[in-house]
Amino acid sequence: MSSKYKLLGIIFLAGVSILLLTAAIGYYYVIPRTVDMEKYKEQIRGVFERRMVYPSELGELKIDLTWNFRARVTTDRVIIRKLNDTRFVELGPSYVEVPLLPLINDRIILRKININFLDIDITRFDNGSFDVSTIFGQVEQPRYIVSIKDANIQINSYRIQFQDQLIEPPKNYLFIGDKIVVNNFDPNRFIQAHARGTAYINDRSPSDFNISFSSALPFLDSRKFHLGGKVNNFDLNNITPYLNDRVMIQGKGDINFDVEVYKKYFGKNRFF
Repeated sequence: MSSKYKLLGIIFLAGVSILLLTAAIGYYYVIPRTVDMEKYKEQIRGVFERRMVYPSELGELKIDLTWNFRARVTTDRVIIRKLNDTRFVELGPSYVEVPLLPLINDRIILRKININFLDIDITRFDNGSFDVSTIFGQVEQPRYIVSIKDANIQINSYRIQFQDQLIEPPKNYLFIGDKIVVNNFDPNRFIQAHARGTAYINDRSPSDFNISFSSALPFLDSRKFHLGGKVNNFDLNNITPYLNDRVMIQGKGDINFDVEVYKKYFGKNRFF
């Protein structure tokens, strides 16, 4: 009797293995030949060119299927320049992953973004607006509905130049690091982020940081946010221009923190 059950077990496992193998062959070999991936590459490039307001370059595109039923779109570079031909945004080899079934139905849901090297130059003008908000133009009748849902974002190596003209006097910030990770990002619900690197402010001595941040979204509508981590050689003077005009903070040193920040206690300020 035991030999009979062993034989049935072997037959069952063999049948499951054959089914899984057949499904894998169909997924990785039949679908790419049935669905025109070249069509999607042409459409992605067309959307990129139509949406970009500034001179830009999109590198070579490649589309692969992943084990979890997603399409992975890879490019070796993205370059965006300002109208005066200076650098605006540059991405090294990067990819995004979107679920396959919604894509076939003209819906793009970004679930994973991986960027190897980010170089960006951001300016906040004296009216509070950011120049990066003007990168993408409007499309009258977009072919695809694009959304971000519970996305995981990882940036490996970054350089972020930020000029803030809203405060007086204006300040220049430079952030250089090896890692930014964002988990469970949904623009209408939640963000959780972690960053590690070094900050340079107006050419002063650098500050190393390792911080985490989380908040309900949209951020401007949230009542509070969480901030934690440590910063070495931190100059509290850098915060003063952003606070209520009656508040001044001074001091310098290493700080460790893990706090819930309630916005109402800050009154009118230039942070949020």
